[in-house]
Amino acid sequence: MSCRYPVALATLAAALACVANVSAQSYEAGEQEPALRLPTDPRLWHNSPPLTLESLKGKGVVFYLFEEESPRIAANWPNLQGLSKQYEGKPVLFVAVSSGTDPRVLKRYLGQYRVGWPVIHDYDRSLERAMAVPQLNPGGDEFAFRYVAGDGSMGQGKGADVAGTAEAALKGAAWRVDPAEVPEKLKGAWRAVELGSFTAAARPLTQAAESKDDELKAGAEKLLAAVEEELTSAAKEAQESLNEGDDWHAYKLLESIPQRFDGYEFDLIERAEDKTKELAKSDTVKGQIAAAKMLGKAMATASRGPSGVNRAKGLLNRLVEEHPDTEAAVKAQELLASIGS
Repeated sequence: MSCRYPVALATLAAALACVANVSAQSYEAGEQEPALRLPTDPRLWHNSPPLTLESLKGKGVVFYLFEEESPRIAANWPNLQGLSKQYEGKPVLFVAVSSGTDPRVLKRYLGQYRVGWPVIHDYDRSLERAMAVPQLNPGGDEFAFRYVAGDGSMGQGKGADVAGTAEAALKGAAWRVDPAEVPEKLKGAWRAVELGSFTAAARPLTQAAESKDDELKAGAEKLLAAVEEELTSAAKEAQESLNEGDDWHAYKLLESIPQRFDGYEFDLIERAEDKTKELAKSDTVKGQIAAAKMLGKAMATASRGPSGVNRAKGLLNRLVEEHPDTEAAVKAQELLASIGS
């Protein structure tokens, strides 16, 4: 499909979100610890809140990149979704990726063809490039499959073989908690935990943990243990960054913990908050925070429409000049290059 959604005239904030969260590196089958990042901006997701490969670690993920202008692709959605339903009880998720179209057009398309999968709006083809997919277009390559397996390996799907791709993605995949051990009343909370949406599961789990129903209570305790294990893992990763002298990475990890685990009463959450406040006083973290704020200001300026694009460019150039050694400066340089600064 041709690029019908040019960056300079589209919402530059969306462009910034993509640049900030998607690596443009390709990968080969079997590569471990992928650099691939999914967008975190909710505006770039349909039928789902933003998901990350980190939150889906241990699950298989099948990516279906498609050309929405193709009649053949449109007609095949019932078949695709029917095939994916065969895997509903297994730890694999199907995610569609659409590139280059206006988000309003994409939303109407998904409604028209009743697409129920999570869908990423890859408007600038960042994911397409990151997954080493040749540009999709009508009359040429109209779809492609890629997968991330439960063991962390990544690979190319087997053409139109959805089942074969799903089986490859299931290598090493497992649930945090076996669904057979979860009462029906907690299945919604279970799914939230499995997809890394821990906050969404907090209230039903804490309530069920106080239930007089032994089965409900036992199920809640298993899910709470899985949440605490994930929290412990996040705190351990932050500590490893501190040991390596990477205060900024540790700060970001620790700062995210209260949001990711909001609604729970684990001691680690309070300790993470205290350490975050301590790290925020360091010069390194102060500089990174200042640069991140400038990047956010550029996003807000760009969101005002085409008239804000030039002003946003000025802010990005200033960011690079004043905070050259920051993470935000790297993202700003990538963005300036992509929009022809």
